[in-house]
Order: sequence, then structure tokens, then C-alpha cells
Amino acid sequence: VELRARIGTISGDPHLEFGLIEDVRILSDSVIAAVDRQTKDVRLFDATGRFLTMVGREGDGPGEFREPIAVGPWGHDDFIVWDWRRQTMSIFSMSGAFVDSFRLRPPTINPTGDLEVLAAEERLIVGDEGGVPRTPIGEVREVPLRLLAYDFTGMLRDTLLTSSYGYQVHWSERSAATPLFSSVGAYASDGTRLYVTSGHDARVDIFDPSGLLTDSLTWTAAPEATTDASVEAHLEERSKLQRTQFGLGRGSADHGPRSRFFPMSGDLMVGAGGDVWVQKYRRPRDLYQTWWRFAPGGDFLCATNLPEMVKATDASDDMLVGMYQDDFGAYYVDVYAVQPPHS
Repeated sequence: VELRARIGTISGDPHLEFGLIEDVRILSDSVIAAVDRQTKDVRLFDATGRFLTMVGREGDGPGEFREPIAVGPWGHDDFIVWDWRRQTMSIFSMSGAFVDSFRLRPPTINPTGDLEVLAAEERLIVGDEGGVPRTPIGEVREVPLRLLAYDFTGMLRDTLLTSSYGYQVHWSERSAATPLFSSVGAYASDGTRLYVTSGHDARVDIFDPSGLLTDSLTWTAAPEATTDASVEAHLEERSKLQRTQFGLGRGSADHGPRSRFFPMSGDLMVGAGGDVWVQKYRRPRDLYQTWWRFAPGGDFLCATNLPEMVKATDASDDMLVGMYQDDFGAYYVDVYAVQPPHS
């Protein structure tokens, strides 16, 4: 991949000033949508980074948001925005006009923030972090990830499947934390099928719209144990991040035990053409994050390195997008040109 555009500024054009980018997705005709959770709007750009239009503002009226967290395509001519605080899905045209909205019934409780649309089945797929019963102090408990299927009126129709979203440990009567180097579950869609990984294993499971497991994508990777040196490197990185962004010193160590092994993967994307992108779990002191790209049939295509401060969120056959955060906490939208794997 090659950086094509970095969209954003710390001063100047207000359309390019971001507060807190929550999601970036590729819509039809290579239009890029960026959700700003802080400024309560969604901005559209073309593939070169040129600003096109903006929708939304803070409020409770039609086309307004309280806490937008995700965006996705809605056919070829529209797109949909998920407002978690209002539990509302709002539909806009590509020109920025408000079209319609509906509420999720019942609402999600602990959403993961990912939104997938299965158009042929008229289903919206959202992830919800299931509740974790209180366990004895120091005992690690798995956190479930429920994939909920809502119809296009906002009515919940089914819990398609339950996977793993990671682990949690109570280290006091009132507080809980995620063990250091714990895996985090992820899911994505090509518009017709769901791709799910727990992050524990070198595997992505593929489900049909009814939640039936139809295939699995696997790769070979040897488990790598975490060490005291891994913890020290993690704390050094966190200390640097705190000093540059918030003016703080070194923080205390994470509570609870650390995982014995690094997870196999960290995140997951599926391109519009069906290619599957799997992020290798990043180790402390890694200069880059690595993404493996697989063909729809599971054949390995290539490995791609991205800067560590980029969170990749979506890909197509020729473009990859994500959010970039600099050392001072400012947000930008990154657009990368994707070259053919064998060129």
C-alpha cells in the first residue's frame, strides 16, 4: 500500500478539523465517510481526499446525532449512520440529504461499534458485548460477543451467533480490567456473509446470513509466549503515549494477570471484492502493524505494513482507509492506494 492522502488539519478549514474519529468506511463510487463522535457529524470525501459534504449535527431531530459511532453503505445511492446514544439508524443520500430513520427495538446494551449490512436479507448486524457475571477477585472470565440481526425497520429478529470478545478479571469489589495482551474478538462482512474471529487462534470462521458456519480461513502460526520484557516494553510505550498526548508520567501496571501467549490476530476487515484482511496482533516495540491479505477462497496473497498509529477500518480492491492519530492526539483520515498483490 502507498499513502495517497492524509485528510485533516489542526487549524484552517473546519471541514478538515476532526474531534474524535470513530469510524471510516468506503461507500459506493469510492466515497469515504468519516464519523466524528465528538462533533456529532459524518463527513464525505472523494478518493483523493477532497471534501464533498457533511451531514448531521448535535440534536434529537431528523438527521441529528447524539453519539454517532458507525457508518455503512445502504444500497448504491445512500448510506446509514448508527447513533448509539439515541439507538437510531439514520439514512442519508450520497448528496447529504436526510432520507429516513428508525430506532433499534430493543436497543443494544453494550455495543462494540461495528455495523454490517446484509442487503439481500434486509438485515443489520451489530455486535453487543454480553454481560459478564461477577466472579471471584482474580478469576479470569470470558466476555461473550453477540451478533444481533435487526431488520430494516429496526426490529430485532435474531441473535445470529455468540463468539468471544475477550477476557475480563475483577481485581477489586468494584473494578474489572482486561488482562494484558488479551485477545479481542472481531467481525466483518462482504455484504452476503459474516466473518468472525476470536483472535485466540489462527482462524476466521465464515457464516451465512442465518448464522450457519459454512467455512473457515486458517493459517499457520506458532504461539509466542509473553514475557516480563513484553510487559516492560508495553509500559514504556504507554508512558510515552501519555506524556506526548496528555502530559502525564508513567502509569501503573495493568491489574490482573497477563495472557500467557500473544493473540494470533488483532482485527479483521473484508473488502468489497471479498478479500479478507487479518491484522497480526501487534507486539510492544513493533515499528509497524502487519496485515495479511487473503483471497476469497483462502489463498494467502500478501502482507502489508502500516504505521503503528493507524487504525485501518475498511478496504476495497484498490483502496484502504483508516484513522490516524498523531503524537498530540489530533485525528486524521488516511487513504492508501492498494496495489495488486502480484504486481
